[in-house]
Amino acid sequence: MIPTVNAWGQSCIGVLFTKIHEYTIDPRSTPGHARSKNINRKLLTPSVLDTVIRRINDHDITNSKDIRKLRVILRDPVAKDKFLSQDGSIDSALQRVPPAPGKKRGLVGDLEELGETLKRYPWTSIRSLKGDADVIRKLEETEKLLKELKRALVK
Repeated sequence: MIPTVNAWGQSCIGVLFTKIHEYTIDPRSTPGHARSKNINRKLLTPSVLDTVIRRINDHDITNSKDIRKLRVILRDPVAKDKFLSQDGSIDSALQRVPPAPGKKRGLVGDLEELGETLKRYPWTSIRSLKGDADVIRKLEETEKLLKELKRALVK
């Protein structure tokens, strides 16, 4: 847990937002055109603040692109959990974010969405389902359906 006030009496949340703002100034623009990349304060829980501060100090978060990515990551619970984990990174968390809706329509889009959904599940949660009869039965049903679909389309 981070303290709410630092040694100089400044609010740590305020210091963090100042730090985030410092990283969000586009170096190619003039100072008058600096853009603030605000992160919704509701998304910045104490554990998120701890992780963001640690990653800024470790130079894992170094620029405005990283800050923009955080806004997407913190809205998705699976991606947020990955980011907060010790071995998580911004890039690994972004892989857990579902694709934007409306990419492809029809069967191809549904199959693509199914594949992406399965890829987002952490292997630790999948391992916890090992031996679960309901999961295995559902997998077998889905596998049978996919094989029938493939046979129908190949012929």
